[in-house]
Amino acid sequence: MHQRNTWLRIASLLIGYNYQIVANCSELTAKRVKRYASALLIIMVIWALVGFAFSQRYLKFDIFGAIGASILMMVIVVQIERIIILSVKASKGPMVSRALIGLFMAFLGAVILDQIIFREDVDQKKLELMDAKVRHILPGRAEELRRQLRDLDSAINVKEGERRDLLADISKNPTITVFSRTKVTTGNNGLGADDSTRVETVTRNSTQVQNPKITLLQPIDDQIAGLRSQKMTKDSSLLALRPAIEAELKGKNGFLDELEVLGKILGESNIALGAWIIWFGLLVFLELLILMGKIDEDETDYDVMLRQQMELHKKRLALLSRDTSAA
Repeated sequence: MHQRNTWLRIASLLIGYNYQIVANCSELTAKRVKRYASALLIIMVIWALVGFAFSQRYLKFDIFGAIGASILMMVIVVQIERIIILSVKASKGPMVSRALIGLFMAFLGAVILDQIIFREDVDQKKLELMDAKVRHILPGRAEELRRQLRDLDSAINVKEGERRDLLADISKNPTITVFSRTKVTTGNNGLGADDSTRVETVTRNSTQVQNPKITLLQPIDDQIAGLRSQKMTKDSSLLALRPAIEAELKGKNGFLDELEVLGKILGESNIALGAWIIWFGLLVFLELLILMGKIDEDETDYDVMLRQQMELHKKRLALLSRDTSAA
């Protein structure tokens, strides 16, 4: 009995019913609460799987992010279903809106889950279509790398020309002559004596030193080595360009890209199309399970008690308003 009450309490909380009222109602009300909760749990589980798979495969969430997405999807589904469950009367507007939402959600869920279920087939088809994409992408990237290589060749030729000019100048003038002048003054010390007795002697010297342009060779050599290293890297990138593009395409799991591939698979295979239609139909019926149960549903004592509570509350408000007017 305790286990039954616990499940009834959880079911009431899930669909938005007041457990205290449900506990005092008939078994028919309890069965309806459990029926709604069971249908809602099925839909929650399906959309939890959809949210988890979609966030991991396409949004690249980690395990905790995927769990958070699953919880978010379940909360959204519960709120949508409660719009119908908590409706006192099965009015036309909410019913039509829920039916349309159910169709769209079923289609989206079928697409996402089919891309997960048919993942091996999708990946195989992507490999078949990859060669055409590589042929489309390869020429542009290859031409860009070749342009960069031409620019590097031009830069290397310029630097090597500068280096040849320096070597020619250094070979022609390995040393240069540096002139200096020394001035020596003899005679009095300039303390009150006649300046005519002072004698200045100027000595001119010349010294052979190494050509200073030699120091410019090392920076140019370093620049040439750096440019050649860049050229080798670009050459390697050009040789490995096709495998790099293939790896890049394999590493990308775009939702729309895989949706297009799935469309090609369904268009080429009647078996795959049939499996997708069956899966889509199952999701549609699950999405509309609660809605179909709500249509032409008989009133239970839970609805009667809610209406009685509302009437009693209205009477209390009327009496309160009358007493306030009299005062």
